[in-house]
Amino acid sequence: MPRCRNPVTVDGTPAGAPSGGYPRPAIEFTGAFESIYQPAFDVDVAETTGHVARWQTDLELLVATGVRRVRYPVRWHRIERERGRFDWRETDRVLGWMQDHGLRPIADLLDHTSYPRWLKRGLRRPPETSGSPDVTA
Repeated sequence: MPRCRNPVTVDGTPAGAPSGGYPRPAIEFTGAFESIYQPAFDVDVAETTGHVARWQTDLELLVATGVRRVRYPVRWHRIERERGRFDWRETDRVLGWMQDHGLRPIADLLDHTSYPRWLKRGLRRPPETSGSPDVTA
């Protein structure tokens, strides 16, 4: 009868592993939240899925599963609703909570169409140049 190469105990802990918990996985799991913005409707996926209202509960669930790395949106379209006027309060609150609870964010600075609504043309480059994106309102 063949023997198991990686025997485990009843609770699923590999045989010989320290008692009281599982060893760190070989591959670190990463959590992520989406925030694709729809400028025509002034709404993003984080809002339509309810994450904006329950972000703390969502993050607590990740912490409970052992996830420590999280791709998290920095929602430019909400930080700078009006050109040149920045409100970092929501972002600071969430990222601060993440830091306090051992999560290590991977900041997602620009997710597809997540530019401010006032940026009418988005991040299009003018056709005559291959330089910097066009950020004119």
